[in-house]
Amino acid sequence: MAYSTEQLDQLLDRYFAGQTSLSEEKKLRQWLNSPELPIAYEMYTQLFDIWEEKKAEHLDDAFFQSFEQALHRQVQPLTPASSRGRLRSLFWLRTAAAVLLLATAGYWMWSEQAAPTGNTIDWAQYEPETPEEAFRVYRNAMQKLSGDIRQGSARAAQKVDRLHDAGAYFK
Repeated sequence: MAYSTEQLDQLLDRYFAGQTSLSEEKKLRQWLNSPELPIAYEMYTQLFDIWEEKKAEHLDDAFFQSFEQALHRQVQPLTPASSRGRLRSLFWLRTAAAVLLLATAGYWMWSEQAAPTGNTIDWAQYEPETPEEAFRVYRNAMQKLSGDIRQGSARAAQKVDRLHDAGAYFK
């Protein structure tokens, strides 16, 4: 049976990828057992021989019983002490996550406040240049303040009247 090395490489690649059919696997084993096999492919022959040997081995019930016993020895049931330890580690993990979250949020808030906005106001342009202009600005500010105070006191009086009326209703 004469295969080219390219065909054999493709067949081996497909075999190890699990994409060969049973007939292709049979041809591959026959070719690997043939005396015409190049030396570079002898390692595959050894690999297939090992697999054939392992297939021939039969696992008896004693093996499965010893395996099951070993498995039960290694698996330990959860005890209250071990679950407490797990809860304690979860507590510290949650605490660490919360601290990290707060630290990240604090840094983000601080960096937002500390960063210069780039839109700084030049207050020098609002400075009055003459005393008359300064007096006019001062007088306008005081008139606005006086009006706001009058309006605020009128609103406060209305609220007090409403409260007085509501108090009379509940008597």
